[in-house]
Amino acid sequence: MQTVAGKRVLVTGAAMGMGRLFAQRAVDEDAAAVVLWDVNEDVQSLVLILTDGRNRVEWDLGNFSNIPPYKPQ
Repeated sequence: MQTVAGKRVLVTGAAMGMGRLFAQRAVDEDAAAVVLWDVNEDVQSLVLILTDGRNRVEWDLGNFSNIPPYKPQ
């Protein structure tokens, strides 16, 4: 099984569900950096839960309201 130890990890949809589990696992496996990306503001509180004192967990709250919906042609 592969590990993310020492690697930089980007987790999309990190505020809940599978994304949250992947984020926790990345921290548990000692990833070098974990970036949490979500449109849900709960991602901010998740950073507080996951931070282990080494300041390697960061977050970004995406705003995709200006992106038009996909329309197949």
